[in-house]
Amino acid sequence: AVVSTQSTGETARAELDPSDGGEVGCGELGSAEDRQPGAGSEEDRQVKKQPEHIVREYGLRSKHEEVQETESDTVEEEDVLAVVQDDETCSIYNVVGPEELHEAKKVEIGKLKEFEVFEVVPDTGKKKISTRWVVTRKSDGTVKARLVARGFEESTEWPTNSPTVNKFAVRVLLGLTTTPGWNLRSIDVTSAFLQSGEIGRDVFINPPREFRKPGHVWKLKKTLYGLADASRSWYFTISNALQEVCYLSRIDRTTFYGKDEAGTLIGMMCIHVDDVLVCGTNVFFDRIKPAIKMFKLGKVESSSFIYLGWEVKKRGEEIVISQESYAKMAREDMLEALQKITAPLAAEEVSGEVEEVMRRCIGKLTWLSTQTCPQYSFALLDITTKKPWTGREVKALRKIVKGVHANQIVFRALSWDQVSLKVYADASLGNLDGHKSGSGFVVYISDGEVSNLVAYSCSRVKRVVKSVFSAELYAVSEALNFCVMLRIFFGDILGRLPPISVFTDSR
Repeated sequence: AVVSTQSTGETARAELDPSDGGEVGCGELGSAEDRQPGAGSEEDRQVKKQPEHIVREYGLRSKHEEVQETESDTVEEEDVLAVVQDDETCSIYNVVGPEELHEAKKVEIGKLKEFEVFEVVPDTGKKKISTRWVVTRKSDGTVKARLVARGFEESTEWPTNSPTVNKFAVRVLLGLTTTPGWNLRSIDVTSAFLQSGEIGRDVFINPPREFRKPGHVWKLKKTLYGLADASRSWYFTISNALQEVCYLSRIDRTTFYGKDEAGTLIGMMCIHVDDVLVCGTNVFFDRIKPAIKMFKLGKVESSSFIYLGWEVKKRGEEIVISQESYAKMAREDMLEALQKITAPLAAEEVSGEVEEVMRRCIGKLTWLSTQTCPQYSFALLDITTKKPWTGREVKALRKIVKGVHANQIVFRALSWDQVSLKVYADASLGNLDGHKSGSGFVVYISDGEVSNLVAYSCSRVKRVVKSVFSAELYAVSEALNFCVMLRIFFGDILGRLPPISVFTDSR
């Protein structure tokens, strides 16, 4: 759900009908006192579900109560969509005042002009894409407005995918950071999509009402937020710039590295959309500076920062990552949600309401388990493979939630000319619901004395296994398959292929 506010700030509109291509639309302002309790369609009931102060203050109405409007007053593409934040129980609407809103719009249009995103051209009747203002109030109280194209109105006959960084690559980078003489930087690129290259096709958009010139439209010169290929265009822009001064990994297309004349690694860089993580010597930072300076940068942090939801801290000669803040917040939210539901008997199937709460909790736990807390992986696998859920699964989930705490993953300095890959694989036969089997592995990079975590996995065996030996063999083969890929990755950046050692408890 979203609250939609006209650019004048005089009215607020809301619509809860997602039937228009999944897009949230707009209804008309009205008096809440005029509503008939208990009557109306599903849309009426949805409006009644909104927080009481929102209904009272903004007079939300369903489509059946819309006031007939003239064409000039119809809600058009420049209406504001205030971002909604979900707190598990109700929607909290970030509604801003008209002066704040107008100023935020001016700032955003200034960025569009600064980066030469569009040009004003005569309207010759060609197909145009509508736009929306997406507004949010940031944690520091400032208001940010972003003009977003409704990209779904444009056909997508061209590639729209773009790579994102792999977690193992980031862990390798953090391990390299502990090398004596290396530095670590987290760099944020401001308005990244607006700094991408030429769009390569004709795209016309309807300008916002406040900045509209009669008889003219905007022709995009660069991709705008909301276009299907916006992320892809930005990736190739920054990738092409960095490949002028760095090498691109064959395994992870968001990882770049540099070497000196002797072929020794001097730095590594990972890119996740507009978040850049760099480590290396001063020589490497000097080398990439011209490529990075091509873009307008935001915050640059070093000793303590958040990257991909990880809290990264430098502790002496070590690098430590954790999710302490998220784990604490998630535990409180999950405990509160689970306390509000009534668990059925052990063998009784859960209701739809209980299942929804369980799904939300499992989503939070899965994020923790795949990032920094592998200890929850198998317990979650055991619950998620059981269907339908009963009171037993509710009890098991509560037990997991009560024990939630954050891990600290520590990266220490290695002798990189002597490293090898060590992988520990294991599996069990028929230990999951329906006589399915589970398997998993953990991969470390080690120099014989110190080992740093690279990757881990826990999943269901995706083929028929009829013995413990075959289940264990499957786990080893999956681990080796992953390690062979890692070996090539390390071969690129280190210049040598590290040996692989596999450990399993099966004879």
